[in-house]
This record gives sequence, C-alpha cells and structure tokens, in this order.
Amino acid sequence: MIQAFFPEGLDPRQLGRLIHTPLTSDSPLMLRKNLVDKDIPAIKMIDFIHQFLSDIHVSKTIKLTSKGNLNRKFIHQLYEHRIIPYTIIDEGKLKLKKEADYFPIHFAHIITKMAGLAQVQDNALSLTKKGEQNIKNKASLYQILLVTFTHKYDWAYQSYAPKDVGQMGWAYVIYLLLQYGNIERNSNFYATKYLNIFPSILHPFEKIIPDNPIDLYQSCFQDRFFKAFGSHFGLVTLRSEPSTKVSPIGNRYLVKKSSLMDKVFAVRPGVREN
Repeated sequence: MIQAFFPEGLDPRQLGRLIHTPLTSDSPLMLRKNLVDKDIPAIKMIDFIHQFLSDIHVSKTIKLTSKGNLNRKFIHQLYEHRIIPYTIIDEGKLKLKKEADYFPIHFAHIITKMAGLAQVQDNALSLTKKGEQNIKNKASLYQILLVTFTHKYDWAYQSYAPKDVGQMGWAYVIYLLLQYGNIERNSNFYATKYLNIFPSILHPFEKIIPDNPIDLYQSCFQDRFFKAFGSHFGLVTLRSEPSTKVSPIGNRYLVKKSSLMDKVFAVRPGVREN
C-alpha cells in the first residue's frame, strides 16, 4: 500500500514504523513525558468524559439496562451538566430517552470501558482502580484516552464512510501537523499528502461516486481526522473556509495545530524534518 517514495524527511523504515507501530520506542513520533494538568485546556469532549467518570465515582455503581446501556436517570444527570448541549434536545425536538440519543454519553461509555477506566460487574458500571487513580490526574487521563482512541477505538463506528480512512496512519498526519501546522492550511493539504501514501484508500470512494471520488474522500478525511479526532482532543483549531462555492459534500476547514499539540507530541530526536 505504501508507494515507492518516502516524503517528509522519512526513510522507508521510519515511515513504516510511523504507520504500523506509532508511539513505540523506535517510531519517529513520541508522546512527551512532561505533560501536566495545567497544559490541558478546556476541551469539551475530554471534560465530558471526566465528568462521566466523576459521576460514576460519586454514585459508586450505575445500574445498566437489560441491554447493557446506561439508564435514563443517569443519562439525564449527565446531560444536565450541559458540557455539550444539543439544540435539538433543548428545543424538545429530540426526547432524551436512551444512551444512543446522545452521542457524547454513548462515546464516553464505550471508550472508558475500552481504556480500562470503567468496568461492568453484575450489570452495573463502576470505576476500575485505574479509573480511580486517574480521575484526579487530567494529563494522565488525557493520554490514556488519546492512546485508546487511536489504537483501539474504531473511527468508522457510526460513520457513513469506508473503514481505515484517517485512522490508518494517523500518526503520519500528526507528524505532518508538527511540521506544517504553524500556518493555517486547507484540510485538503493534509488529505492530499495522506492519499499520496495510501492511494488505494480512494478505491471504495470510486465505487460510491465514480465521477468525483476525491470530494467524498476529502470530506471523509476531514470529518474523521480533524473533527472527530483532532478537534475532540484539542490538537487542532478549525475554521470554515470562506468560499462562494457551495459543495454538496460540505464546507472545507482551515486547520492549524493548537498549542497543546506540541505539548503532547514530539518528533523523536534524530529524525530529519523538512
């Protein structure tokens, strides 16, 4: 799948490790070890997950439904914190009856169990020792969620688009952002560089829209990498690009790395950068 050129100052081995074994000791990309709580700004999704864990901690256990979902009382309790309000819920257009009605709660439920922060016993949700230990350590909690999201969570979940886009080789895009992210750039800048490394990723889009697969691919890459990952973890800032052309796929974003990006990630010493 990887083409026979090796861009961005990476040799073949480095590129392969960046794609297949990100964040390991021999990868060009690493997590900084000196991240502290004050480095983490207010990030809605991270704050919501922290509140989710805090509410479980206070209640000790949360009774689940017969299908293993969160009960309605707990769902309403979480929503009333209003960390991530939904207009359609506030206006009464959507009745908040179940976990699936409100994605932040559903996502928090999934990823905290996946990260080993919460567990289910006797059809009740509670914190693990790991969850108890990290609930007061925002930097540690952030990194646990980040690693879980990139390594275990399926980015294609609840997505219309083909699997693997954005998640496969995610560390390569972070590497690009560390090099180019100081300047605000159209999201297509990164989508094009990503496609150069993974040209076959376009094939499923060619089956959906044979005449213009690029637009759909670029939209999927933007939504999945920059909105669902980068923005939710506070790693990038997004701004709709002013344009007189209305795309049926949606607006493109101008992307810039946040100050948090350089506090979380670093290029390993010895890797040549452009």
